[in-house]
Amino acid sequence: MRITGGELRGHPLYYSKKLRLRPTQDKVRGAIFNVLGDEVIDRIVFDLFAGTGSFGLDALSRGAKEAFFIEISRAAVSILRRNIESLGYSRCAHIIREDASTFIKDLKERVDSDWRTAIVFIDPPYESGYLSELLPIVKDFLPYILIVEHSKREPWQLADRTLSFGDTRVSIYYREG
Repeated sequence: MRITGGELRGHPLYYSKKLRLRPTQDKVRGAIFNVLGDEVIDRIVFDLFAGTGSFGLDALSRGAKEAFFIEISRAAVSILRRNIESLGYSRCAHIIREDASTFIKDLKERVDSDWRTAIVFIDPPYESGYLSELLPIVKDFLPYILIVEHSKREPWQLADRTLSFGDTRVSIYYREG
């Protein structure tokens, strides 16, 4: 697993198979960022269900201003912290050790201009039920760009753009205005 583009392209990311995570594959991340293009530059990024932080770290490498990593697992946070430090992003990468579902459910109190202009990446465990629970909440407070990685078997509402990679689907929503 590596950073797929930007100033630190090719830099390896730490990962442990013991964590039982399903990190976003390099080719999937690369395709997402190809779609986003320069939209990531100077944006704030939220990486929910962050795991190793690969999405947010790739965004920072490509010019994002700040990244917030929402992750509850103590072991994943330890690896995430190691990745942040090894890339030199300690000043612009912030870990919020909280369940991503709780973070999203509390959006009414959290919504501010940072969220409304942000790029938000959500990648919960496949077929966990999180998506059907969280999508209505997120859509009420849609960020600038919402990217959702999910299984092809999960019923999903029409997105502005969908990318397909085997069992993986990436749905991208753009807020109007």
